[in-house]
Amino acid sequence: MSSLPIACSLSDSDLAAAKASYEAASSQYHASARISENHADVVLTGDKTAIHALLSEMVERERACCPFLTFEIEETAGGFAVRLGVISASGLETGIVQESVATFFPAATMTST
Repeated sequence: MSSLPIACSLSDSDLAAAKASYEAASSQYHASARISENHADVVLTGDKTAIHALLSEMVERERACCPFLTFEIEETAGGFAVRLGVISASGLETGIVQESVATFFPAATMTST
């Protein structure tokens, strides 16, 4: 698998707006994340309609600006399960995953596996 460049294409102001949006939405759910070498498994519980809207917006935005990230989303009884992955061979995957979870789900409790 070839690696993709690890760089977000959002401008500084667009990145700040995205982070503010994710921070504002964090009050609508509870999140926990298990961080592995090249992915995180995030469990979101709370208002399923609000979480679905957040995830839809997030995936659309992030696929456009960060093609090195992958998202697998599954609806669960209490919310959603998200597998956030990094396509790379840079050796920096764990750090990128942690930074991405902290950005997208700022209130998430993170553990490493």
